[in-house]
Amino acid sequence: MEHSTVLYDETKDTLKTEYLALFHGMLIISKIDEFFTASQLFNVGMVIKSEDLLINKEKLLERPLIDVL
Repeated sequence: MEHSTVLYDETKDTLKTEYLALFHGMLIISKIDEFFTASQLFNVGMVIKSEDLLINKEKLLERPLIDVL
């Protein structure tokens, strides 16, 4: 399997929430891990952008959190 290296600064503006990032290590510890696990991936991460986590305060205040009977 051929690997391509992409630097974070080169791709950060194109990343979207829910994207998966697959990591292949370049250090010796990564090579050792690959040998013993027979895996070419060292780690996996999921992108969650902070602006997607913000709560719209106006919408939240439109209705009560607890309905009173």
